[in-house]
Amino acid sequence: MMIRILIALAALYFAVPAYAEETKAVERRDFDKKNPLDNEFLAVAAECCNCQCSMAELVEKRASRQEVKDFAKKMDEDHKAILKDLAATIKDRKIAIVVGTSKKDKERCKEVGKLEGKEFEEAFLKNVVTDHEKVIAMCENQIKNGKDERVTEFATAALKKLREHLKEAKKLQS
Repeated sequence: MMIRILIALAALYFAVPAYAEETKAVERRDFDKKNPLDNEFLAVAAECCNCQCSMAELVEKRASRQEVKDFAKKMDEDHKAILKDLAATIKDRKIAIVVGTSKKDKERCKEVGKLEGKEFEEAFLKNVVTDHEKVIAMCENQIKNGKDERVTEFATAALKKLREHLKEAKKLQS
C-alpha cells in the first residue's frame, strides 16, 4: 500500500509541471517609468492606486479642513474600486502582480505623514496632483498605444475617475 502511494506521488510530481500553465510575474516598476504598456501598465497602475490609498489613509488624522478629508475618503473609495477592476482585468491572465505600496512610496507617505494641518494638506494635495498627472498620462498612452484591448478598456474606465480626482485636488490647492 505504501509503495502505491509513493508511486502515485512520484507520478504526480513529474506530471503536474508538464500540465501546469506557466504564470509570468510582472514586476512593479518605478512609478516614474514612462510609457508602460499592457501587463506592465497594470503593474504600475496597481502600485499607483496602492500609493494613493496609503496617502488617503493619512488624511483623517492629519488634515484640518473637512473638504480635504471628504476628498481623500472619496479618492480612497475610488482607488479601491479601480484596484478591484484591475484584479478582474488580470483574473484570467497568466500574470501575477505584487500587491502593496513600493518602498519608495512608503517613504514618501512617511514623510508626508510627519506633517499636520495646513502643511500636511499642501504636501498631500501636491502629491495627489503630481501622481494623478503621471497616471493620467500613462492611461492616455495605454489607450493610444496599447496592444491589449482589455487593458485599454481598463485604462479608459479609470481615466474618468482620475481626471475627477485631479480636478478636485487642484481646486482644493487654491
